[in-house]
Amino acid sequence: MNSINAILLDTNCATIKSYKKGELIFVEGNIPRFYYQIAKGKVKVFCINADCKELTLGIFNPGESFGEPPLFLNYPYPSCAIATENCEIIRISKEKFLELLDKNSLMAHHFIRLFAARLYEKTINSQILHSRTPEEKILMLFKKHQKLETCETKQIIPFTRQQIANMTGLRVETVIRAINKLSKLNKLEIIDHKVYF
Repeated sequence: MNSINAILLDTNCATIKSYKKGELIFVEGNIPRFYYQIAKGKVKVFCINADCKELTLGIFNPGESFGEPPLFLNYPYPSCAIATENCEIIRISKEKFLELLDKNSLMAHHFIRLFAARLYEKTINSQILHSRTPEEKILMLFKKHQKLETCETKQIIPFTRQQIANMTGLRVETVIRAINKLSKLNKLEIIDHKVYF
């Protein structure tokens, strides 16, 4: 949904840059210079709070773009982006990207829909972070990532306990206790140390 045709980017001076697992793509305070879209690999966008605790803001997959709002606003990045596995990322300079949007109304509409989806997701994330109990936070996170087309069968949760902690603002130990409690309440299943919801 939120990707732009790579061929179209290629005709507008796009390049592909490789990043190794653990390599930062941008850091908080940087001024945006590129539009980024993942060709291969995964990227995590995160911030560190005053208590030096990491909060994951999003995990992005091949075909998805990230970091656009500061690019449009010409504001510094309020977060960091890191390759969580070896990545190939399509980059196009800010100037060329904005020029491309000016010439292509379909692409502009695409970004309106993308930003609407991201605003909706931020509302859900806010509800997760402000839920009263760890169990509520975890259930809301799982519901958010559940694939609607297969909701009649249980799905494996593709996150580690640490990733769940980073997305909910909880400690790993709290996540483990809450998942065990939810399993006892038959809200989810644990099979071979994997969580199914």
